[in-house]
Amino acid sequence: MNKSSKDTSEMIKNSNESMNLVGAINDEKKSSKDKFKPVSSFEMFRFASWGVRVIYFIGTISALACGASQIIAMAILGELFDVMNKPNGDISSVALKFVYLGLGVFFCRKFRDSLFFCCFWKNDN
Repeated sequence: MNKSSKDTSEMIKNSNESMNLVGAINDEKKSSKDKFKPVSSFEMFRFASWGVRVIYFIGTISALACGASQIIAMAILGELFDVMNKPNGDISSVALKFVYLGLGVFFCRKFRDSLFFCCFWKNDN
């Protein structure tokens, strides 16, 4: 047998072993999926204290407000375009709305982040 046929047979043997290994890994993944069943949000927080639940609720409302700010920003942007099309439009009032929106989002995000941080820190200690 020549050297190239030995190399080819070793490559085939190695590829068969790696395919068996991949099959074993897939079997392990399937068995691990069988071990854990999905749970609802209420089941996930059933061992949390009421204080933690309130913090999560307030943080979630704050996160929703941050998401709603994008929609509000688009409405203000439309108002800005309308003002720019008018010959004597007052752009400064619309720009001030953007500043207020930015400050609101900033404080809303910081409040939400601090709530979640306090909650995680409380659960770790």
